[in-house]
Parts: sequence; C-alpha cells; structure tokens
Amino acid sequence: MLHPIGFWQRSIFIAACFFSWLAANCLARPQSAPLMGQWRAVSLPSRVIDVTTISNDFWVCGVNEMIAKSVDGGQTWQVKHQKADGEVLLHVAFIQDGLGYAAGSNGILLWTKDGGETWSESHSGTSAVLQISFSDDKNGLRQNGSAVEITHDGGGTWASISAYQSIREIAEFKTVAAVAALDEKRAAVLFRAGPEGSHAIVSTADGGDSWTNTVIPNAQVWGLVAHDGEFWAFGYEVIEKDKPGGGYGVAMALHSTDGVKWVHGVRAPSEFSACRVQGCILWDGAIVGLYEDKPVFRAIPADGSLTPVWAFAKGTICSVGPRFECAEAMSLDAPPQRPQSRRPTPGSIDPFLFKSTVLVNGCLLCRLEAFPLKKNLLGQVQATVNLPGGGQRQMYMQGIKSTLEVQFRVRLNGTIDKIAVKHAPNKEIESAVREDIQNWVLNPPRSNAAFRGEERQTKVEVSCMAFPSNEEATCTLQAK
Repeated sequence: MLHPIGFWQRSIFIAACFFSWLAANCLARPQSAPLMGQWRAVSLPSRVIDVTTISNDFWVCGVNEMIAKSVDGGQTWQVKHQKADGEVLLHVAFIQDGLGYAAGSNGILLWTKDGGETWSESHSGTSAVLQISFSDDKNGLRQNGSAVEITHDGGGTWASISAYQSIREIAEFKTVAAVAALDEKRAAVLFRAGPEGSHAIVSTADGGDSWTNTVIPNAQVWGLVAHDGEFWAFGYEVIEKDKPGGGYGVAMALHSTDGVKWVHGVRAPSEFSACRVQGCILWDGAIVGLYEDKPVFRAIPADGSLTPVWAFAKGTICSVGPRFECAEAMSLDAPPQRPQSRRPTPGSIDPFLFKSTVLVNGCLLCRLEAFPLKKNLLGQVQATVNLPGGGQRQMYMQGIKSTLEVQFRVRLNGTIDKIAVKHAPNKEIESAVREDIQNWVLNPPRSNAAFRGEERQTKVEVSCMAFPSNEEATCTLQAK
C-alpha cells in the first residue's frame, strides 16, 4: 500500500507552479487564437444541471425531471421526459446506444432502454444522488449523501461499500471526489481530504467484496473517470525531486485496468481541470483530449462562459452554469493561445472548488461567488498583514466586514424565489448576494406542509478588502 503525500510534498506543488509552466510550454507550441463565434444561450423549459453525449447527440437533464435531446449540435431540442414540480436530475449518462440513466434528488433513478424515448422511475432512499456511475444495466456505484453505495440489480437495492469497515485509512478523507464503475467486478472511488489535502483511490476487483486502498506517490489526484474499459486519474505530480534544486510539478494523466497499478498517459502542455469522458479544460478557450497517444485540442470562445460541466458533439460545445450555453468548437493540432486576460474558468485549478458547498440543509447547487466592489463604498477594517521579512502586524485597510441575514423560499421544484437580504452595507452587496442565491437549487420539499414551497433562512458573512494599489476591492462570501 502506498502512503499519502506529506506536507513537504504539497509545499513543492505550490513552489513549483512556475517551473511547471516552463516545462509545459516545451511540449506544444500554442497556435494563434482562431476567429471564433460567441456563446449562445439555449432556452429549455427548465434549468439544465448536467449535459452528456452519445452517438454525437447531446442529452441534458435538470429541474422538473427534465431530460432533453439534440441531434443537430444543440441547435434544436426535444424534451423526452419532464414532470412539473418533480425531482432535480443532477446526472444523465448513456452506457451505450439505447441504454441510459439519470439520477438526482430524493434518491430518484431513471432508466431508458429505448434510446431515451421513455424513462422508468424508481426511488431508493431520500438522500440526493450526488454522483453515480453504471457500467451496465445492473452494476454501479453512487454517492448518496456522505456514503458510497454499490448495486448489482440496476439500483433496486443499494449497500454501503465494505471499504468503510475494512480500510481504516479512508476515515480521514471527508470528501468523495468521484465514483467509477467499469464492469460487474471492477469499480473505484476517489476520496479527497480537501482542496489541498491528500487523496486515496479505493478499488475493487471482485464486485465489492473486498477493496484496495491506493495512494499515488508524489501526486495530488483530483479527478477519476471511467473511459473505454479503464480508470483514468487526473491531477498533478512532482517529478525529478531528487535532482539538484528539487523537483517541479507537472500535470498528470494516469490510466489503470484495476485501480491499483497505474500507467502514465500522454502529458498535457499545461495544467488542466474538469476532466470528463471527452477530455479536460486546458484553460478558458481550450479543451484537451488526453485519452489517445497524443493530445487532441479544441478551441472555443474564451469569455468566461465555460464551466466544468460540459460536453462536445458535432462541432459544438455546450456548458452548464446558471445559464445553459453552446458555442462552436474548432479542432486544432496544437493548443490555442491563452487569453491575455487569463480569465479563470470556474474550478479551473481544482474542480473540488466548483462543487456545491452545503450552506443550508438540502443544498444541491449552492455557491457563493467572489465579486468586485468599488473602493468608494468601503469603510475601514482591521487586518493582519504578513511582512516581507517574516512576522505579521495589525493595520487598518479599506474594507467591509458584515453579516447578512437571508430569507428565501424553496419552490416545489427546488429552485429559489422570494429572497430577502437584510443588513447589507450597501445595495451592491445586497444585489450580489441576491443573484447568487437566486441560482441555488435545493432538494425539492416533499412534506405535506410545503405545498407552496418551504421558507428557509441562513446567514452570510461578507468580507471586502482592498490594498492601496488595488483599483477595486474583492468581496468574498461565506455561510455562517
């Protein structure tokens, strides 16, 4: 059994970013940015939560149990399933032509065996299915709340994986980052200790009777995907750490048939993120495929619309955020140049950060985004500043620190309305908080008393800080 990387190794990751960039740029020379179109918003009856492709067709799922299909690259859509005030479908996937599934809030699981024309429904438990992976119509894994469960009857019954009882080391890993099922025998789970924490890949080769714990040395793994009969792991690794001057970090793609023995795949020319069965986000404006013997690149419009939830079909990429948008995607032999603004894609360094934060009970998608604020709206706050030569000192800076009270209603379909923000220092902060909460999605209320929705409340702490050299303050939000 391999052991988790230690503190000093994680420190190398941070210190080596610059050297990683230098090494990466030797691998592929970026092409000039091609002339691209713009992202266009797609109108569908309900909010989209997930997108996938099969046979070069798009499929999406979302609120009100909506499932829709596009056969023309996202130009037109046909709704195949929906239910007013139904569950929130968080995932949709196809195992092969004709055979697909979708899952989401309150334990819902839908199956189709006729190419998505009809969908049969079942429920198992009341917790939301946060992640799910089936290898066929019988065998799969799901993250249900904080537990990982396995099924061998298509989701009729589920059992907690025995790794929780047999592997003591995974007790330190508080987050399930990914689940992947390859067949009736092979499945794996990626556990994380946090955004900067260690990882463990727990795998089975006997249908879940026993599990093996593997930690890839000198590495930080944040992604796990089932692709073409293999597990694929994505992240960073430190190489050449024994040479004079120490090692440096590089992007990492590994593949394995059993989840224990891993082989390096092709190396990307830069750090990447948000890996799915079609590839990874290289940066805003570029997708890279790492499953072949050399990287495959696609250029897309770089305006911040790309999110970690994306799919590609018929020369088009579609991406899911607060809005569902699609754009032209152009195949290239080398990566397009980074945008000069270096606008970060949401979750671009670590998709762990893109996942929902549980701010109130029942959150499915609940994010609080940082936002800019004009300096003339700030007051004075006390801050602790790190000194160049070491040590710290207290000083007053332009800023705001305040706690807001937020009331809102969860509609019967899990979306939000009737938002009231109290004690905001100014209208700009009130507007930013309101916009975030307007985009939340929670487990749809199911009690008899909630026939008109469910009233909820929470507290949000806002902190805005601006150094003298900054033109604007950066405001961060955190639930209390």
